[in-house]
Parts: sequence; C-alpha cells; structure tokens
Amino acid sequence: MKLPWSKPEEKMAPPLVALAQLPVADWGRSDPATLVRDGYSGNAIAYPAVDKGPNAPNVFYDPKSSESALPYYSDGTRDDVIQRRALATTIPFWMAQEGVEQVLVWAWDGRPWPDFPVREDVWSDGPNWQFGHWLNGRSGLIELSEILEDLSDRASVALDAQEVNGVVDGYILDQVTSLASAIAPLSEGFDILLDERHGQLAAFSHSSANVFDLGDASLLEPGAVETTPLLDKRPSGLSLTYIGGDFSIYTM
Repeated sequence: MKLPWSKPEEKMAPPLVALAQLPVADWGRSDPATLVRDGYSGNAIAYPAVDKGPNAPNVFYDPKSSESALPYYSDGTRDDVIQRRALATTIPFWMAQEGVEQVLVWAWDGRPWPDFPVREDVWSDGPNWQFGHWLNGRSGLIELSEILEDLSDRASVALDAQEVNGVVDGYILDQVTSLASAIAPLSEGFDILLDERHGQLAAFSHSSANVFDLGDASLLEPGAVETTPLLDKRPSGLSLTYIGGDFSIYTM
C-alpha cells in the first residue's frame, strides 16, 4: 500500500492502522492500493472461523504453537457464519474507499480440498482448519437465511429470515411440494422457529428466541406438596428422535 510521502523513495507499505490514522482527504493522493496479507507488512483482511472471531482477527488457534490463542470472550466453538458476515461487512467498506483497487482475503490454500484438511497423515496442520482463517470449504457455503427467503419467494410468500443463523452446502427439492414441507427439514435440522411478526411471517433461530426462567413459584400454587405417585403412571421407557447429518430422522 503506497501512501503520499514527500519523497518517492520514502513510500512504503504500512499496516492498515497507519492508513486509518491519516485524514481521509489524503487517501486519494496515494497510489492505488491493494489490501492483502503478505505475511510481513501486517495488512490483512481475514477472520478466524471461531466464536467471536472478529474480536481478534489476527489470532490463530493451534494447540502445537506457543502463540495459539482464541479471540476475546470466545467460547472456542467453530463459527463459519461469523467469519462470513465479518468478511461481508469488511470487504465492501474497504472497496468503497478512494484509492483501493482490490481487497484480497486471507487465506485460500493451494492444497486440494477436501484432502486438506482431512488427510492428517500428509498435512499435520489439518486440524487447525476447523477454527482457522481458511476459505477452502467455506466460500461456497450458503447462508440458511438466503435458502429460506428463496424458497418463500418461489412460493410468493413474504418471509423475514434475517435472524436465522447457519450455513449449508446447498438444498435440493426433488419433487413438487408445499412451502411448509420444503422448510420442515431445515426447521428441524437447524432448530428454526416460525412466527408472525408485525403482520409478516418471520423465521428465527431458537437460540435467539426470548428465554424465560420459570421458577417453582410460577409452576406450583402456594402450599402445594408432592403426593405419592401412582405406580401405573410411571414411565416405562424413553423414545429419542433425532436428525442425522443427512437430515434423515432416526428413532431409538
């Protein structure tokens, strides 16, 4: 990145923070800039795919490294959505700045996907992909909200899915079906709730729904005591229904 120094020989590539400290009016007098991480200058557009990754985009989780770290306040779980949304916010911002011609994102690995990161017998850093900055295996993912809104558009139904979190490789409808039937596997697989808000159908992730703490006082009348349970009312077994990775429903 070239900035308007007084002498040509003094031009250099400072970190992005140096650009941010300059008056915006001076940006246009600089040479065209390309924002890219080269491993030395510190210029980078990158976010780890981990919970709260944007809190510390520069950190990298690697148990074998003494510099391994998680972002501030991260719970250490993988989060492809936060990486995607952080890039979707950052890239347009820098592309809109005067003098910026390109924004290149870190990092696309030249090793073949999905051999990397699966083949740990060949590449020892394969496990680091899960929480790392890699775009391989992630750039082609589609946000779940986009799938839901596309399905509703095809059915001519207004649906607000902006509060839905999740990404998928894709979604195939192999037969003519209703909107409710098309959405049902996604709703069950990603724990999505549908509700009417402000006169419009809305979808949102169960984790973002309001949670109410119901204590004993809310469930029992004052003075209520436990009575002896009837023997014929005791449960005789437990049936568990769950959804596998292929969205098939299993019962055990």
